[in-house]
Amino acid sequence: MIFVLLLACTDSGKDSTSGTDSDANTDTDNSGTDSGGTDSGTTDTGGTDTGDTEEPTWSYEGETGPDHWGDLSEEWATCGTGTSQSPVDFVTDSLLPGEDWIEINWAETALHAYNSGHYIRYNVDAGSTVTTANGTFNLKQFHFHGLSEHTIDGAHLEMEVHFVHEDPADATNLLVVAMFIDSAFELGAVPTDLLGSAGDLKFYEAVALGVSETTTDLGGTLDLGTFGAAFGNYAYYDGSLTTPPCDEGVRFYISGNVLKPAPEDTAAFLAVYDYNFRPTQPLNGRVVSYYAPN
Repeated sequence: MIFVLLLACTDSGKDSTSGTDSDANTDTDNSGTDSGGTDSGTTDTGGTDTGDTEEPTWSYEGETGPDHWGDLSEEWATCGTGTSQSPVDFVTDSLLPGEDWIEINWAETALHAYNSGHYIRYNVDAGSTVTTANGTFNLKQFHFHGLSEHTIDGAHLEMEVHFVHEDPADATNLLVVAMFIDSAFELGAVPTDLLGSAGDLKFYEAVALGVSETTTDLGGTLDLGTFGAAFGNYAYYDGSLTTPPCDEGVRFYISGNVLKPAPEDTAAFLAVYDYNFRPTQPLNGRVVSYYAPN
């Protein structure tokens, strides 16, 4: 049960990477408008983009930070009043065994990325899906947070990647597969060069992009199955988008295996985004379960 072991040994988790803590500031991921999908947050939905709408500006700190999102727009009230918000802290002693299965079928995609000013996002070609007891969902995009949005017994890891899936019959029905990334983690770590300067993700090229709502073709392709093969055991719960409008009803599946790149690779991202995470939210009676199918 890799996930349970990982949680039990998270002294190596990183509350320290940027000196920020999940209670300290608030922010989680996109700035609301994003090219290629409604960047609605941690779960940046892959749906329609609001582009030049009249949405108010939000950020990860100060008067437009997470503590105030719910007051910035009537449409964002759930950010302040919702009872099933994300991210959450995984409390080791409170995890319960479950049997909610997920089947990951991710394929090859061209590399189309952009820097929204709140995160680095890759839009995904059609053909990658996940299937659960609730149906099959299409992968629309994935994006990165630093530090991690979810925490383990209050501790952050260096980064977190979210793979955002959409129900083909209902674009508001979202599912997120998440993985922690940490260059110093050992237990349950999966070494990877995907984020390296010569990696197939072309991560350094994406991180170097200027802020724009237009995607850039980085050239080449990426076999997303490389990420899927590293997923392993996992925890899951019902949550929300982690950026405005903070809509609820988003199912999260979080891998118990930690991706372990070279330290310079996480440093390259954290030099640009070391605080695009929302502070953890109260569970309000929700249960976080774990499943170890292997």
